[in-house]
Amino acid sequence: MEPLTCSVSDLAPLFGVTAANDTSSAARATYLCSRFSTISNSLSDTSYAVNNTYLPFSAYLVFAMQLGFAMLGAGSVRAKNTMNIMLTNVLDADAGALSYYLFGFAFAFCSPSNGFIGHHFFGLKSVPSPDIDYSFFLNQWAFAIAAAVSHWFWSGDGWASPTRPDNLLFGSGVIDFAGFGVVHMVGGMAGLWGALIEGPRIGRFDHMGRSVVLRGHSVSLVVLGHWNVIDVCNGLLGGFAAITSGCSVVEPWTAIVCGVDLTRHGGFAYVYHEEDDPSQKPTFMMRRVEPTNESTTPDYQNSPTTNI
Repeated sequence: MEPLTCSVSDLAPLFGVTAANDTSSAARATYLCSRFSTISNSLSDTSYAVNNTYLPFSAYLVFAMQLGFAMLGAGSVRAKNTMNIMLTNVLDADAGALSYYLFGFAFAFCSPSNGFIGHHFFGLKSVPSPDIDYSFFLNQWAFAIAAAVSHWFWSGDGWASPTRPDNLLFGSGVIDFAGFGVVHMVGGMAGLWGALIEGPRIGRFDHMGRSVVLRGHSVSLVVLGHWNVIDVCNGLLGGFAAITSGCSVVEPWTAIVCGVDLTRHGGFAYVYHEEDDPSQKPTFMMRRVEPTNESTTPDYQNSPTTNI
């Protein structure tokens, strides 16, 4: 926030005379300027406090999001897998916190670097510094995004960063304002490859490759209500992921175009590759892929692998 400034010569004409010709007017102008200076300093302090409160508060909200992911996953899978999902979310926060403290933050934001990955600030050494404070670390730690990838785009000297002093990629660098590529694309690709490597659950597809219904055991955990919130949330999340990269440099209407396009391509990929993700975390899906009538025949539903 720019400080408010004034001078005696600015205010003295308000009294109808110049400060040089009237001592009392000059004194009043000087007093008003001193009050403006006091107010300006107070506003600057308030602005600094609000900014530094906002960053930790954003980090705290992410932990509430962890709870939401745990509920989504636990309600989407069968009862026998609930503990696995809940434990995964707990360990995710614990392991991510320690790893990001020891070396993740250094990989992501140290400067100077080789352009690919950072190699300073391990264990937060030399933090806080004039450029990095603990509130910044806390905000980044809450997301614990892929350290090397975030260095490429968000560090001042990453090879694809738009803030590099020279040799900008494509002459402009890559603008990823809110994390489409750094967060959502990296996480989505990791989840996709994990699902492809692990393969579908036993009984998820029949011998003809048709989808078999494996119902989650608790709809209330997933939606906290009775209407179909999953479809709405997946659509919203898909739209958010699509526009996060360029939201700072494009018009609002392009968010609709990006969301529709990502949904179309993502939905096709989901069906074509027969990916099996019970919580459907690839959030480019606007609607769930509903199984055909043939997939719910008694032969398949009577399989012991489809029972809770």
